[in-house]
Amino acid sequence: MTRGRHAADAAALPSDPRAIHELQGHIDTLARRPWFRRVWIVQELALARRAQVVCGTDMLDWDALVRGLETGLTSGFFETRTLGLVSSSNFGNILALARAREPVGLEGRPAERLLHLLYSHHTRDATDPVDKVYSLLGLVGGGVTDLGKEPDYRQPYTVTYKAVAVALLENSSNLDVLGMCTEAESIAKSGKLPSWVADWSTTRTKMVLLTIINVETSQPAHATMSSSTVLRFSADHMHLLLSGYVIDSVVETSDTMSLLENETNWFRDDDMPPDVIVEDHLPDDPSLWQSFRSFFRKDLQEFVLWQKAAIAYQWRELIRIVETMTCFVRWETFAGVHGIKQPRDRKPADIRISTYWKTLCAGNRLTSEEDGDTPDAQTEAAFWEWHNSLAPTRNLLRLRANAVSSSAYKSAAFLGYLQKTWSAYSKFNDVLDHAYNRRLAKTSSGRLALVPGDAQAGDVIVLCKGGSVPLCLRRADETVFGLLGEAYVHDIMDGRAFDEARCEAIAIR
Repeated sequence: MTRGRHAADAAALPSDPRAIHELQGHIDTLARRPWFRRVWIVQELALARRAQVVCGTDMLDWDALVRGLETGLTSGFFETRTLGLVSSSNFGNILALARAREPVGLEGRPAERLLHLLYSHHTRDATDPVDKVYSLLGLVGGGVTDLGKEPDYRQPYTVTYKAVAVALLENSSNLDVLGMCTEAESIAKSGKLPSWVADWSTTRTKMVLLTIINVETSQPAHATMSSSTVLRFSADHMHLLLSGYVIDSVVETSDTMSLLENETNWFRDDDMPPDVIVEDHLPDDPSLWQSFRSFFRKDLQEFVLWQKAAIAYQWRELIRIVETMTCFVRWETFAGVHGIKQPRDRKPADIRISTYWKTLCAGNRLTSEEDGDTPDAQTEAAFWEWHNSLAPTRNLLRLRANAVSSSAYKSAAFLGYLQKTWSAYSKFNDVLDHAYNRRLAKTSSGRLALVPGDAQAGDVIVLCKGGSVPLCLRRADETVFGLLGEAYVHDIMDGRAFDEARCEAIAIR
């Protein structure tokens, strides 16, 4: 869709900010309906010549819905993050479906197309776990037979997942699928799946692949100098053998930057503001109709309880954001950049701060057609704007050590951040998605790295032929490793550190 068309569509949106906020709420509510969560609807929508959205007695053309949503996002009318930090929108459900209807640039590459689909829709629901794969095969195109994968509901889903992993690795020119192997902990520990096989049955949000900027754009990383993949499997397909070598090891890790999804148990009773009582029968997010029914059918006291429940819900959101802000401030201390000031008059920044912000965004850069600066300059400027907005949290972290209560600290930090960001949203938030569910690490050679959330001291960083990015492994014994996921390691992402002569067989179980 062209910029001019977006501008024309944006002009038709309501001018009242309250009306825009209400419109976003209606779309978000629609996207939360169970129908949008089903994995089979991806194929239904993608293959339909014309799609209609029906809700009650209302009907809307699917393409019109997507066009309106894209216009609102492109024009900046819709906000999909709470104060720029934590994703608070279900718009991604609709946009991922729209992309399935209009595949981009993957024709004739069935393995890459299937991985793209699996990644884009891995949070959707399926009654049978094998349908997380089978429901998408019809969209891969004529190359499905090349993958050697046909639906077979008689075999366990773990067998299907392993076969898919083998097919993707054998039919790809890279190791990108290994970046999805971070949520199979429960199955891997039980011995049903090796660590290099992704568990597609989970609906939890996986870490954003380091090999992509978003689901449509590839990340230009060539940690192994675009070398050719070398791999083979054990007879039982439980071991994956790659050609690579250990280039570094983890010696220290920071806190994990949790995604804090809604189901996460991060809320504690002592975080409740004073005099707030939540009754079990009160909904977390009551509708206006529920509130009036409560008022008229029962009594004023119950309506007051509803008000307290709504306050508690908002308080949870407050804590959710402040915990994210606090983790970023702790990362500054871990990386040794706490207290470093922004240079004046475009003087070169301290190398430590440059390394830090580049690691935070995992090599991503902002690009704006309206700004003449280079991507590096744009991103660094956005980083300092974002960095300065965390000043209230830094100050309150110091005060917290002096017997400041948890609730008072979190509310004060939130209000300070709100004051800093209300009128100036930092674009740097747009390149921070790779940080979530990961943690910072220091390596034995003094490098700063972004590693999987489960990584710990003693884990190793390896470069394997065909890998766009380094992998983080953990020794299972003297000869076999377990895969933890991808790693961003500053100074080795462009391939200059890769030495093919050092490569040897690496077994992953």
